[in-house]
Amino acid sequence: MTQISIISAICKLLVDNAAIFAIVKDRVWPIILNQGQSPPFIVVETLSGANADSDDGESDLNFPQIGINIWSKTEDQQAILRNKVNEILFTEVQQTVQNIKIECGIYITEQDIYYEPLDLKGKRIDFEVWYRNIDFYT
Repeated sequence: MTQISIISAICKLLVDNAAIFAIVKDRVWPIILNQGQSPPFIVVETLSGANADSDDGESDLNFPQIGINIWSKTEDQQAILRNKVNEILFTEVQQTVQNIKIECGIYITEQDIYYEPLDLKGKRIDFEVWYRNIDFYT
């Protein structure tokens, strides 16, 4: 299982949420921003990857660190998106998306971000996500 798969699953969770979709539509992307887009949008990226060790050998439990960059036109939109992302990833545990069972999200940090070339302000949420690949057992 590659880390891009968990990124795709998180993007799908976010786009499938009605409150997030109402603001960003389908503008939730893995890794990098699609060129020519204007906010609001969300970019999801892997910061680091890790697998749990097991006494029995290879484990199916993964826990990469993920960064979610929320870019919006207003602070109100940013706050709504931030709160919905937190709700989805930190309170709605045990979700299955694209053959990935997300066990839980663990909040790490949050910071204001700025992208000077486009004069964009945003919010970055870093967290650890614990997940299992359902296909691991088949």
